[in-house]
Amino acid sequence: MIINTGLTIAVFLALLIGVAVATWPDVPWTPLLIVTIVVNLFVPIVFYPWSKTLFVALDLSVRPYSGEEVAAAHRATGVDGDSA
Repeated sequence: MIINTGLTIAVFLALLIGVAVATWPDVPWTPLLIVTIVVNLFVPIVFYPWSKTLFVALDLSVRPYSGEEVAAAHRATGVDGDSA
């Protein structure tokens, strides 16, 4: 969830600041508001599968499986440890 939220905030800020700087001093606030609302609704939905995958990858890199966890998973699934 934090990865998805962080990306959504980053996209929102980049869009807001980019459009504001590019159109200053006559910033089109109403169209900018509509576009940023739409972006804030769709970015989390579109990025959700990748954010879960990225979180699991980061979690495994920080806390890799122990040998006991791998052995228990092999026993539970009936998979031979040497064939994997």
